[in-house]
Amino acid sequence: MRRFLMVTYVAVAAAVVACAPTGQLTDRRAVALEGDWQLELRDEARTAQPPALGRMALVGVRSDARAVSGDARTLAAGAVSMDDGALGRLIADGTRVTASAAGGDSVMLRFSSTRGEYYVVLRGVLRGDTVSGGWQSVLARSNGSGGKFRMTRHR
Repeated sequence: MRRFLMVTYVAVAAAVVACAPTGQLTDRRAVALEGDWQLELRDEARTAQPPALGRMALVGVRSDARAVSGDARTLAAGAVSMDDGALGRLIADGTRVTASAAGGDSVMLRFSSTRGEYYVVLRGVLRGDTVSGGWQSVLARSNGSGGKFRMTRHR
């Protein structure tokens, strides 16, 4: 079921992007973020535990897309599915992900629970088929976990 949700969401997102005029994905980061990604979140507070694993599917958005907030223009949108039990209870399969520009080769990805009381923000640098950097979660109004993350594109 998890794989079906991811494939369905990506298929719909791809159909929407396909309707855009040719050449609209002009930002190289938007093009580079497209695809299926393996996600590893390492919690700094629990270094002895293995990283939380998940999968993310992203589709680039047109260059004239509106900003998420301030000057952070949207680069890609998609869905995440967390394999980790604790995060999986907080973040439902198929949760929407938004990737935005954060200056230079840096990107920011954000996803949240359906009610919005729990969200995760990843800030990292895009290099080829990897994105790596730091992540922070927020539960209600207090800081949750945080640490390092790495995303690797599936080929």
